[in-house]
Amino acid sequence: MMLGCGGGENFSQLAEQFVYGSLALSPVAATAAGLHQYESKNLDQMLDDVGVASIDRQRTFYRHFQQRLAKIRRDRLSLEDQTDYDIIQDQIALALLDFDKIQSYAHNPTLYVELIGNALFTPYVLEYAPKMDRMRHIVARLRQLPIFVDQARMNLVSAPPIWTKVAIEENAGNVDLVKNTLAAAVPADLRKEYDAASQIGLKALQDLQEFLQKQLTSRTGWDWRLGKDKYYEKFRYYLQTDQDPSVVLAQAERDLQAMPARMLELAAPLHQKMYPGAKETDPKLVISQVLAKIAEKHATPAPAR
Repeated sequence: MMLGCGGGENFSQLAEQFVYGSLALSPVAATAAGLHQYESKNLDQMLDDVGVASIDRQRTFYRHFQQRLAKIRRDRLSLEDQTDYDIIQDQIALALLDFDKIQSYAHNPTLYVELIGNALFTPYVLEYAPKMDRMRHIVARLRQLPIFVDQARMNLVSAPPIWTKVAIEENAGNVDLVKNTLAAAVPADLRKEYDAASQIGLKALQDLQEFLQKQLTSRTGWDWRLGKDKYYEKFRYYLQTDQDPSVVLAQAERDLQAMPARMLELAAPLHQKMYPGAKETDPKLVISQVLAKIAEKHATPAPAR
């Protein structure tokens, strides 16, 4: 048992509580990650709560763990736990940066539209349970869409036009998902329930589309650019690095310039073997032909047993 401070805080327990607790804040993300039950709740049947009170609870959750983490003596942890400590610390800082300064929940409509898509599509494609159970999870989430959409509409005060445009396009994709893709996959025994739930869900999606098109498009007083200070801060926490973004950019540009020569160095001898007698000298064509030939070799499904 690894204790991190004189007060007896157990870092292993803290880390486990943080991982599962933070994941459970988003049932949609939890389903995708493989966390299906938490504190006697079936997360697969739930949509994220994005209401004002829930956002406050999430902010409090991260601040609480930030305070707990600060009481732990990092230097007393094993190297492995020190790494986990740093990851948790950065994840907390990243979440609080978004809640307190960036405030994506108030300005990024794609956040909500993409969450809806993932909520419905993940149970459709991820075989974590029998198909009938997964379709029931979709039905349950469809029924909750009106509340979710109302919360999103209350939260979104302004957005950059490009984000609203993308959200409108993606939301049309969600409508098609419900009307066609999911509807075609519903087992006969669940048809009646799905049809009823889909009508509820589609009405909510249509309400969201109308809000995006007729209201949010006129609320354009928000710049999508973070500005230097916020960008540098997010860069640090998101990539978990102390490197200056300008240094990383310069290195990436150097690597990009060097990459074609390195690719040609690797592709040239392969090209001679793959295309005997060819006298191709155009570097781009040599590389593309080698890649095309390699692509012909791919895995095939295992034979049925």
